[in-house]
Amino acid sequence: MNTIVRLGLGLGLAAIAAPASADVITVGPGGDFPQIHAAILSAVDGDVVLVADGVYPGFVIDGVAVSVIADTGATVLIEGPAAVVNLGAGQDVLLAGVEWQLPAFGAVVPQVLNVALDEGSVRLERCIVRGPSVFSGETAGGLRVFGCEDVALVDCIVAAGNPGIPSFTSAGQPGEPGLRVTGSRLSLDGCLVEGGLGNAGVLQVMSDGGPGGAALEATSSTVFLSGCTVTGGTGGVGAGCQASFSIGDGGDGGPGVRGLGGVELRARDSAIAGGDGGPGGFWNPNCILPQDGQPGVPLEGVTVQSVPGLHRVLTLPVPLRESEPFTGSVAAAPGEFAALLWSTSPDHVEVPDLPGQLLVSLGPPVHLRLLGFVPAGGTLDVPTSLPELGPGVESLRLFLQPLVQDAGGALHLGQPITLVGLDAAF
Repeated sequence: MNTIVRLGLGLGLAAIAAPASADVITVGPGGDFPQIHAAILSAVDGDVVLVADGVYPGFVIDGVAVSVIADTGATVLIEGPAAVVNLGAGQDVLLAGVEWQLPAFGAVVPQVLNVALDEGSVRLERCIVRGPSVFSGETAGGLRVFGCEDVALVDCIVAAGNPGIPSFTSAGQPGEPGLRVTGSRLSLDGCLVEGGLGNAGVLQVMSDGGPGGAALEATSSTVFLSGCTVTGGTGGVGAGCQASFSIGDGGDGGPGVRGLGGVELRARDSAIAGGDGGPGGFWNPNCILPQDGQPGVPLEGVTVQSVPGLHRVLTLPVPLRESEPFTGSVAAAPGEFAALLWSTSPDHVEVPDLPGQLLVSLGPPVHLRLLGFVPAGGTLDVPTSLPELGPGVESLRLFLQPLVQDAGGALHLGQPITLVGLDAAF
């Protein structure tokens, strides 16, 4: 049976049905489990895994709709690879406030986070997915998305690792892509994406530095960027000159976005740039003067469709406790009128004549709340509180997205966020 909970959004109360089976599983000292993976194995669809401050091994979410979120003020570091795989249609996963920090002397992995073969929805919000800087010179990508229907990143950093001391096998090798997407629909709002540094050259092996990695490498996918900075990796440094050995040139910078066929790329209010060229090797008068690498190109093998308008942002604290006052904010151009769309389930739809990507389900019914005009400072603050969730309800998730009308009357979708409400007992 559904329990009706009411969420105040400044201009009235909206009735939202929340599943009573959504339990909260705590992880950390004194929690239900010491590790995230054990908590996930015990979870059922709809559960929230609430993680305390600490360092944790990697984990796998396989076919279960669960939210893994850092508690208020917690720094949650993951020191092993993770995966979200095999979600069925109608299932969704949220990862929020989590940072991957793999050790430099650990095993080499192809990527830190693997999101693959998901028919449902995956949301990453306020996460840092950075490949390790492996001492051996091998490198790893940040995020791989493969065969997924609906993946959205919000306010995330995704970057490939940078190599350490080059070996005979890694010398002059290219940097890894920060984000690799294949056969998927992907949306990024307010994200920073960076390619990896090319490996340095080594004398008598590969004197030239390797090219930087692409920030985003896409194949057979649709990708939407809004308010993002996407920068290719820097080229590797060339080998220095010693005795009769040839000197190495610096590697070229990596592209901002590399398309490998079948890619539809749309971007709004985003900066896409190639990486810097690497410096040539150390020089002495007995050697040929080395050349620095060339800067990378913004786009390689793909064109971009420009989406008009500014990047508009909705922010609020995550998670929230019932009866806790909070302020939600919409950042937009002064004088624009802001409204809020929300739903109990996500979506991933391109709406004709509505710039942006619709990432909340429109029902039926359509949940819309008018918020007001954005003041001169460019930020509309809406103070409110999360009411009681009701008997038997430990958690609530709502998918929120701003809808803004500009001075000319045109509507624009902004950066979304997932509201996670918890019972006061947690």
